[in-house]
Amino acid sequence: MVLLCSAAAHFLTRERQRGPKPNGIEASGFLGEGMRDVTPSCQTPVSARNDSAIRSASVVHVLLLVSVLKLIAEIALMALLGQWLLGLLAGAKRSTNLFYRLLQVITSPFVRAARVLSPRIVLDRHVPLVAFFLLAFGWFVVTTIKINLCLQIGVEACK
Repeated sequence: MVLLCSAAAHFLTRERQRGPKPNGIEASGFLGEGMRDVTPSCQTPVSARNDSAIRSASVVHVLLLVSVLKLIAEIALMALLGQWLLGLLAGAKRSTNLFYRLLQVITSPFVRAARVLSPRIVLDRHVPLVAFFLLAFGWFVVTTIKINLCLQIGVEACK
């Protein structure tokens, strides 16, 4: 890195010492007009620079993660709500209903996690309600984080 920087400094000083080209033609390209008075700045290596592109890329990755978590919570919340409504409509025969069983398969990981997190005093029939409230709280937290991220990087970048 230092070798490249010293070579660039040497090249620029050599070009400055030569002065204007004969025939009145100025240099173009690498040492174009306005570039003759530039001195290379080699104090900060590229890896140590505070690059906004790297920061915005990490924010975009975090935004993607937050959006995925929000989507998972929304799907689980809708499945729990659908399972509850279908259970009300089907009554005692809900265990034989194909769609109720499908919603039960979708929500079972979240209901099991709620069973682990809730105390033993909570009845088993109330655990899906606990799962619903835990998911609703998680959805609220993730949505708040997403709103803050979108305000940081700009609303247009969140679309």
